Amino acid sequence: MPERHQKLGRDISLPDMANEAAGQTTARHRASDKTRRRRRPPGVDIRAGSLREARALAGLSLAKVAGNELTPMAIHHLESGRSRPSMATLMLVATRTKQPLSFFLDGAAPASDGVDAPPRRGRRG
Repeated sequence: MPERHQKLGRDISLPDMANEAAGQTTARHRASDKTRRRRRPPGVDIRAGSLREARALAGLSLAKVAGNELTPMAIHHLESGRSRPSMATLMLVATRTKQPLSFFLDGAAPASDGVDAPPRRGRRG
């Protein structure tokens, strides 16, 4: 019968106890150790609306921009500002839409055809 561990407050088996005594941890323990998780890079600040604008100028669907490397939902999240692209993802989108990286970067002037787009309406709650 497994013994109750004092610190963990759960039942553990004899192999777990032996590993702990030897200073080793099992995969189960490592997976829950938050200090060992690799953090995701923060992403690149891009100009709001630039991804959607580039996709529209190129006449591409979400799926065409995503290709096999990303999902259409990932492109949607990037366009809506819910997530920020890595530099590799931004380069992929720039290549697919045939736009320079400067087109997307924060602070860059948008490509204007002389017509202002109407303001977008927010959701009413």
